Amino acid sequence: MDRRFWLVILATACATPLFACSDVIESSPCDDPDGDGVCVGADICAAGDDAIDTDGDGVPDACDECAGQDDLMDADGDGVPDGCDVCAAGSDAIDSDGDGVADACDVCPDGDDAVDGDGDGLADACDACPADNPNDANGDSVCDSLAAFEVAYIAEFTFGVNTVAIGSTGLIINTGLREIDLSTAQVVQTTDDHPTVDVTVNLSSPSGTLPPGQRAGSLSPLATTFILDSGLVTEPASSGTAWNLGMQISAGIEADVGVTTVIEVDGSLITLEQLFHFSAGASTSFDETERIQSEPSF
Repeated sequence: MDRRFWLVILATACATPLFACSDVIESSPCDDPDGDGVCVGADICAAGDDAIDTDGDGVPDACDECAGQDDLMDADGDGVPDGCDVCAAGSDAIDSDGDGVADACDVCPDGDDAVDGDGDGLADACDACPADNPNDANGDSVCDSLAAFEVAYIAEFTFGVNTVAIGSTGLIINTGLREIDLSTAQVVQTTDDHPTVDVTVNLSSPSGTLPPGQRAGSLSPLATTFILDSGLVTEPASSGTAWNLGMQISAGIEADVGVTTVIEVDGSLITLEQLFHFSAGASTSFDETERIQSEPSF
């Protein structure tokens, strides 16, 4: 008799002369730890019932990465389903500045997108004016909270070789939206391009505050003709605050000297470019004027 036949018989009746009941052959039950009736080898979701798929995306709820959305849709290929993707434009895992916003969707790659001190929608790390909302209400290209001013001054002079000083050659005009503290004004640096002639630009004891739209400074009669009478400065009359732009000179020879001066006022800088002609027997004369805008010092 075929042995396989006997094995089938033994599976249905254990008591025979040849085999004890402990030798009965039975098929092993499948491994189904989640109890959903699906064996491990065929189980879609080992954590729960394969039959429960509320959002119908083919992924059972117990293993659904993005509940309510299709787990199989991942347009940017970052392994996060589109419906739960923080950044649909790229990998959620790449966040170089550590602000919780993926690089591909980072508004400010240099800092935390969530830190916006002035509430203007620009992260502080990428905000040109982190203390202003809006940044530049008057359109002068300077943050509204910073000092913004212009200086109208004599840019070209002719002097006798023995001239030693001159003053009252420029005005400061507040073009910003806040007062400027003139007591902070200082000459940061003066340089000239001549090996022996020395020209030093100075401010004489500036003080007081300069309101927006006002000007300050004293002018010599000749400077008045060039700066005020010519219309270079048309702002309201002086605020009465002290501002005297002048220079100390040591020449003694005929020469043409270029001078560059950096002035700082209330956190903003301005650079004056001037040309001095020293000529024997010449009287002081002004040849050219300029009006220039300050820049933030940071």
